[in-house]
Amino acid sequence: MESLNHSKEDFELDFMEPDNQNLIATIRRNANLEAYRVFERDSTVTNEILNATFENFKAETPKEKAAKDFAIKQAKQYLDGMRGNTIITGPPGVGKSHLCYSLARAINEGYHSKEDSKRVLFVSIAEIVTRIQSGWQDKISDFTEDDAVKLLTSVDYLFIDDLGTESAMTSQKREANNWVQTFLFKIFDKRETTIINTNHTGKELAQIYNPKLVSRIGKRSEGNVFTMAGITDKRMKRNF
Repeated sequence: MESLNHSKEDFELDFMEPDNQNLIATIRRNANLEAYRVFERDSTVTNEILNATFENFKAETPKEKAAKDFAIKQAKQYLDGMRGNTIITGPPGVGKSHLCYSLARAINEGYHSKEDSKRVLFVSIAEIVTRIQSGWQDKISDFTEDDAVKLLTSVDYLFIDDLGTESAMTSQKREANNWVQTFLFKIFDKRETTIINTNHTGKELAQIYNPKLVSRIGKRSEGNVFTMAGITDKRMKRNF
């Protein structure tokens, strides 16, 4: 009976065989492509920003240019391996979502070009919450809370669009309900790198969420926070 004992050198030689090398290369290419496709396949994005890039962001004022430069800088730093959260705040309509989606696209394309694709995901947290809650009345739901937590915690770079709108759709800053806070905590507690844009200031977020959640939202964000203040509402300029 042929011996089943193989030395470490035997295994190394096996992996060096051309057929095995080709198989390994194919597996790596497929994994790289699968990670790259997460962004387009699973992101929830409106038509308004679907084609957003840094190139078509109109930086007509010094403050708009500063916001664009900040987002480009963040893209370069993340592509260099930086970890930690980024937070972009400001009133509605100033271009936060445009810049964040452009940043997400730049990271996705940048890592793919290096043949080291990362899983990048851009989501509207309000849409995620609505989708989960709409399935509560159904015995069989196609998207549960567990599905959402798994999706949002498994990617390398998570972009959350309009954090706070899922809890505060009125002008009053009300505390988010317990379920929303628990759901968000499950996400932020397991994440290392999340990029957030929000209409709310840090003080307002502290009114909406409990201290433990706020702490995790701001995790490792020192030097990675930008406020888009003093910028005209781009939607108002376009539509009226």
